[in-house]
Amino acid sequence: MNPNQILLCIRMLEAGIVPFNGGHPPRDEIRRGLNSLDDEENRKVRRKYRKLWRKAAKTERDLFSGEVTPTYTRLCSPNAEPSSFQRQLRRALVKSKFVRDPD
Repeated sequence: MNPNQILLCIRMLEAGIVPFNGGHPPRDEIRRGLNSLDDEENRKVRRKYRKLWRKAAKTERDLFSGEVTPTYTRLCSPNAEPSSFQRQLRRALVKSKFVRDPD
């Protein structure tokens, strides 16, 4: 693991979510992290992750003068259960937030 990936993991932990690097498959990496937590912490971490991806999706939407972008539409479909493609986009969006934002 290179130093940038380590810093990325530390920032994710500080934000209160399970760190992920996009392992193969990345859902297993996240699932292992969530399984290591008790039920209450698991619930909190999942809620924080959902809050982060929604905030990142909103930010992306705002970057384009409030217009709905194709990525935003794909992320926020009204389906109750997101598809694997939507989950992949959400992970990429959350990870890019940590890569772009230095604070």
